[in-house]
Amino acid sequence: MAAKSARLKYQFLRRSASAEKLQRTSHDPWHSLLGALLIAFALILAPARVTLSQPDQPQGINQKELQKQMQEALKKIQEMQKSLPSSFGTMGEAWKVLQQQCTGFDNQNPLFLCMPVKVTIIDDINGEVWEQKPSGLLPNREPKYISHKRRLSYTAEGKGKLLYKKDFSQFNLLTAGTPETTRIDGCLVYTQGYHFEGTNARPVFYHEDLMTPGGSVVHSPFSFSILYPFDLTGPAEEATKNHILQPLHVTQAKDPSGPDQWGSQLPNENVKEEWVTPEKMKQLVAGHGFEKTYVWREGYVPGREWEEHRLTIKVEIGEPCTEKIELAIRTQDNQDRYCFSGAAPGKLEFTLEADVTPAALADEVKWELPDLQGSERVSTPADAKGKVIKVTYTNLPQGNSDFGPKTVKATVQQDRCQAQAQKELRFFFPTWARNNPGGSEPNWFYYWKQTSAALGPARFGGASGTCVISGDSRDLGYYRNKTFDSVYYVCDLRNLGESFPFTAKQLDGARMKDVRVTGIDTFAVACLHENAHYTHFTQWWKQYRTGDKFHDANRNGILDEKEELLDKDGDLVPDALEEGLHVDPKNRNTYGIGPNGDDEEFLCWMAETTWKIGSADMEDWAKPGKQWQ
Repeated sequence: MAAKSARLKYQFLRRSASAEKLQRTSHDPWHSLLGALLIAFALILAPARVTLSQPDQPQGINQKELQKQMQEALKKIQEMQKSLPSSFGTMGEAWKVLQQQCTGFDNQNPLFLCMPVKVTIIDDINGEVWEQKPSGLLPNREPKYISHKRRLSYTAEGKGKLLYKKDFSQFNLLTAGTPETTRIDGCLVYTQGYHFEGTNARPVFYHEDLMTPGGSVVHSPFSFSILYPFDLTGPAEEATKNHILQPLHVTQAKDPSGPDQWGSQLPNENVKEEWVTPEKMKQLVAGHGFEKTYVWREGYVPGREWEEHRLTIKVEIGEPCTEKIELAIRTQDNQDRYCFSGAAPGKLEFTLEADVTPAALADEVKWELPDLQGSERVSTPADAKGKVIKVTYTNLPQGNSDFGPKTVKATVQQDRCQAQAQKELRFFFPTWARNNPGGSEPNWFYYWKQTSAALGPARFGGASGTCVISGDSRDLGYYRNKTFDSVYYVCDLRNLGESFPFTAKQLDGARMKDVRVTGIDTFAVACLHENAHYTHFTQWWKQYRTGDKFHDANRNGILDEKEELLDKDGDLVPDALEEGLHVDPKNRNTYGIGPNGDDEEFLCWMAETTWKIGSADMEDWAKPGKQWQ
């Protein structure tokens, strides 16, 4: 009980008055960051704030057209809001917006200019609670000790931009850090004290570490913004500054839901000079930023509970771009999907071309190309720089995930001005070739085996004489139950036809029906069916296996005495399980599925019905296949 009450009392270290306000209003740092983004874009785009009489608005803009553009931009912001993750664990579109250089803003809104910004946060927090050791006597002359301790020290960097009007009548500085640019120098939380044990009620010391150095991770990085004008929704007396620091949030690596720590918020000093006015922002821009250190001590019970903060904010403001650069990229054949060749080694080739304004910068375009694990990439020219480059990948990659959508990027820069463009391409493998890294299996089997269409220990059995399938066959594979193999085999499905057409089983209410499937769906049905054979024999009969032909008259690898005892109707389903599986323990072929059918085969048909047709289409990068007909 002592440890529990101490932990409850410790909450003061996590919840200063400012921290409580923060956690009431915005537990999720994305809310604060998104709020700043929405305020910023509202300031930029709200029709009420844009009038034709403003001196820095370009002449000749149609007011209705401008408002239409604003509405479209706000719609995009709303869509972006819906796509944001609940934390920085997964970066959303807003993060990409913040991290981009000041590129193309003349195109997005001619009223605003842009400068790149870098922010560094250095934060050091040290908090303690002191209590007196219990003695059981009055007066108590025992010494005081630290009952609760908190320490958080970190350095973090963030990037973003300053959007501003020429006269600085409106400006919005927006930045955010990342887990990768955050260095935690110290993170410690513990509680300790005394509780009484035994008949003599002697005080016994305990110590509990809640957070330890090296065991903490960044749950959400900081964000920092300066907004003007600033529309405050809270009490007027709180309007002491128009810059907002959403603090760092640190949790335990092993238990994110356990004890945590928040970095410092800006102290709520009632000093109007904290406001960044248009005149002050002009000075900050001229000086390329500012650096300010706040030092304060929060005491809750004098001499017993306190917390010290030392917070440094360093803002570096770059130079504005003075020349407009436009960049667009395309493939020379205007295609966006490419397939490796069927030769060995397989090759995939395409040519990229950039359209640049001004044209004199064409040779300065730098290309960023995707890597495919196991595939060698060569570009011409070798430095992947210039208006036109040819790209060749040699050898098919190892993973199915290396196919599909890949992004190529291009960047061109002149002095402080930069433009970026990107294009999505899709990569495919030749379905029937055998030029994958394994080499012995057809590509469709090698790569589909890595998708959700595969189940269990599948192996390619197309080279075996056991695989004899035709267009009307139901035998897409086999399991060697006589030897109780640790794998099952899928036959060469191309023998069904080039699209692997097959009649699978599906349920229609309580009835079983035939459904035509092709491609990766046929592969999935084959895996489900044969894996069911493998599972049945492994779980039900492997413990009774025998190689003695004198005790295995029907040569199915199972001891005759056990088979006669446990499976009286000879359907290879143990009698004790049949009612639970909705088959008749007294009928070898309950549903009459054919002259050679039995209940074990029927259960494999039932396994086919669990496949959701089309569910693996988005994992199929075969040509031909579900995504390349």
